[in-house]
Amino acid sequence: NIAAIKVLRTMDAEGRTEANPEEKETLSKYVGWGAFAQSVFSNNYSQRQEWEPERKAIVSILTSEEYEAARKSTLNAHYTSPEIVKWQWDAAKKLGFKGGRFLEPSVGIGYYLGMMPEEIAKNTRSTAVELDPISAQITKALYPAANVKNEGFEKHASPDNFYDLVGSNVPFGAYKLHEKRYAKHSANIHDHFFLKSV
Repeated sequence: NIAAIKVLRTMDAEGRTEANPEEKETLSKYVGWGAFAQSVFSNNYSQRQEWEPERKAIVSILTSEEYEAARKSTLNAHYTSPEIVKWQWDAAKKLGFKGGRFLEPSVGIGYYLGMMPEEIAKNTRSTAVELDPISAQITKALYPAANVKNEGFEKHASPDNFYDLVGSNVPFGAYKLHEKRYAKHSANIHDHFFLKSV
C-alpha cells in the first residue's frame, strides 16, 4: 500500500495522470486498509506497539484528511477476489451484456474495470464511484478512460435508467447512508447500494 501511494506522489509531482506499466503493477497491488483496522489504525496504540513503524510510515505519507479517510475505510476496504469478478463478468456475458454504460459503485481500485472482457470494454463507457481518495486516485491512474468520482455513492447523481449494468462488491454493514430518496426504506448500507443501483 505504501509503495502504491509513493507512485501516486511521484505521478502528482511529475504532473501525470496515467501510470506507466511498471507503476500500474505497483498500483494494482494496493489492497486497501480493511485488514489493518485492529493494528495500524487501532485506537488502542498502547496495546499495538508492534505496529508503530507501519503507523508512522503511513502517517508520514498521507495527509491528515487522507489518513482519516483511510481509518474510516477499514470497515469496508476488503477487495473482491479476482475469481469472483471473473465469474460475475461471465454471468453478465451469459445474460447478453455486450456493452453500454457501466457503473461500479464502491470501486476500490477497479477490479471490475480491469477484468472487463475486451469485447465488452471496447463498447462500454464506465463510471466508477469511490469514497476513499487514495483508492479513487489509484483507479484514475489505472483506468484513465473511466469517469472516476471520488464521492460517497449516496452523493452520486445520475438519471434513472442511465446505466445498463452495475457491478460491484458493495460495502456491507448494519448502518445507513443518508439519501432522501431512499430514506423511507431505512436500509442498511448494502441494501441502499442495491436499491440505488436498481
